[in-house]
Amino acid sequence: MVVVTGGDLVRDILVPVYQALGLDWDPATAGALVDEVERLTWEDAEDAVVRQFAARYPLEDGAVGEDVIRLAEELRPRHLAP
Repeated sequence: MVVVTGGDLVRDILVPVYQALGLDWDPATAGALVDEVERLTWEDAEDAVVRQFAARYPLEDGAVGEDVIRLAEELRPRHLAP
């Protein structure tokens, strides 16, 4: 997972999770790319990830099928933070 913005939200969610699990965790280990590169955009991050994958693997244009899109829409509510 790549977090571009909202590092504070990631930390806010993970602190009680790690506490509930009884695991030591340093919130400073989680963040977002904009914490390091202030003016980074989502597009910049996407381009960088795609470039790195393309440097290592052959990439092909493709599309996600309608059945996958429908399933993702159906499952989406299960994965939204309150």
